Amino acid sequence: MWLVEQIDEAGAGNRVKVVAADVVRDPLPGSYDAAVMSAFIQVLSPHDARSAIQNVSKVMNPGGEIYIRGY
Repeated sequence: MWLVEQIDEAGAGNRVKVVAADVVRDPLPGSYDAAVMSAFIQVLSPHDARSAIQNVSKVMNPGGEIYIRGY
């Protein structure tokens, strides 16, 4: 998984957790300061995109940020 390798190379492995999940249908475990949603929101239906963003929002710590990256 290239992202994990980049995180390790940056020396951030003890501060960054990579979580693979079906955020459209399933609640996420834990709580987070930041979330990166990369290259998938734009291919979802409006309903599924809303569901994914809502599920991620529920596990964000106060002041946390969600980054949506796409093309």
